[in-house]
Amino acid sequence: MAQSERERRGTKRVAKAGDADLAQSSGLTGKRGYLSGDLSSLSRHLVEVAERLDAELSASGGVTNQFSLLTQELTEQREAFLKAEVEIANLRLQLEGERERRHRIGDELLQLRKALETMQLGVTIANQDGIIVYVNPADARIHGHTVDELLGKDVGIYAVGFQHKPLSAEKLRTLGSYQRETFNCRKDGSIFKVRLLSDVVWNSDGDPIGLVTTCEELREAADEAAVNGKSSTTKSAPVKAKKKKTKKK
Repeated sequence: MAQSERERRGTKRVAKAGDADLAQSSGLTGKRGYLSGDLSSLSRHLVEVAERLDAELSASGGVTNQFSLLTQELTEQREAFLKAEVEIANLRLQLEGERERRHRIGDELLQLRKALETMQLGVTIANQDGIIVYVNPADARIHGHTVDELLGKDVGIYAVGFQHKPLSAEKLRTLGSYQRETFNCRKDGSIFKVRLLSDVVWNSDGDPIGLVTTCEELREAADEAAVNGKSSTTKSAPVKAKKKKTKKK
């Protein structure tokens, strides 16, 4: 009887211990489940962090590429700017040289104009159509005109009876330099003898563009032919270089 009681008590203790163990085991299981949930959440968080880092790295790589492209573009623009500065400097030098050249030419032309306007010999420049584009005061005075009266007129205004024949471009090519003595007519109709020396003016392409003629009044009485409207002209041939004669052996 006493033994049965002890067995029952022992069984109860074992049962309580088992219940305690089961309770403890259930607690551990719960904790394990909780920890497993935490680990899963942590794992997902780590995955999200990794994906976010990858995205940021990719974005950073795009920014780096854009920065590299921008740097390259700025470098090219800087090189182009430096090249433009060199070209501008060269142009500035060329402009300064051209300005000095034009200033020098202007001074030379001014000196030439003053020389023409103060010389006693008459000078007339006509274009290839025979229109007077320049006449100095001496030539105007010799013919009884003012300079303004002659500019734009046909050079035939100098000729007796206005019998001037315009020279064609082909004729000008063959003339070169030539001189003659003839009779010219003043504004008042009086006739006087002159010596004329003409030179063809050429452009840079080798084409005749006009004729410059100097006029010297010859202090001689006009002959009867001149009074009747005829002129006596003498054309001199172009001066040629004399050839040296070689003696025959």
